Amino acid sequence: MLNLNNDQLAAFTVLCRSRSFSKAAKELNITQPSLSKRIAALEEQLNLTLIERSSRSLNITRQGDRLLQYTDIIASLEIELFADLGLDISSALSGSIRVESKSTLITHLVIPSLSSLIRNHPYISIDFQMNDFPFLSNSLKEGRTDMALNWQPIDSNKYENIELGKESYSIAIRKNTRPDFKIFLDANPDDPITTEFFRQKKKSLSGVKRLFLNNNEGIIQGINSGLGVAILEDRVIEKYSDCLTYYKSKKEMMLPVYLQYRKQKAHSKLLRKCIDLIILEAKQYFSDFRPKE
Repeated sequence: MLNLNNDQLAAFTVLCRSRSFSKAAKELNITQPSLSKRIAALEEQLNLTLIERSSRSLNITRQGDRLLQYTDIIASLEIELFADLGLDISSALSGSIRVESKSTLITHLVIPSLSSLIRNHPYISIDFQMNDFPFLSNSLKEGRTDMALNWQPIDSNKYENIELGKESYSIAIRKNTRPDFKIFLDANPDDPITTEFFRQKKKSLSGVKRLFLNNNEGIIQGINSGLGVAILEDRVIEKYSDCLTYYKSKKEMMLPVYLQYRKQKAHSKLLRKCIDLIILEAKQYFSDFRPKE
């Protein structure tokens, strides 16, 4: 029977969260060589590669991600036990959670839903990660995030797919100008929004040029600079109504938003709490917004 060393597990957990040997060593108050020895000893005991190192990055392997889930659950259960026993502890919640989605959903849905939780529980850490839709599934599968808000469901045998609501999209154009429909702006070549819009409208992208501007902020600046038009969330078009407007009509396309996380026998109390709060906030987020007539 394996007897995992607590110091080695702590070193592994801190390293995974910081993604830096120097930062992790500083947090643990040990030298970098000592940290490396602890990680190497843990990998040797398990006969697994947990961390892949390169000159530029540090990546967690699939086995490492599974071990990280274990350490998170153990840490949360320990805090819950202390609270149940009435021991002197200021918070029954602890641990770290990573949430990933488009910038619009992170900014306007996820952060508001979890802000009170963060303020009231000093022992938790929530990392908000912004990424575009095509990369969210990979982030979840490769263990780079614990939860994702995505528009396409993924393997229901391994992941929960909770539909939170539907987001409305329309063609955004520059205000008070004649739009050029020969150029559509997207975040990157893998951004599926324009392609999905044309698919739903049963139109061809043939002859349409696509220009890539990294994120929503770049796309908005591109429209305002006269570079082209874009498919954007209606709430984004209205937020920037000083420079953007709708082309013809609103709610041209509806896409679902799914809250996704890994299925497993037990989730940490922190993860369960975050799920409940995001679902609750989503009801208001999607029901309250109505495009202005």
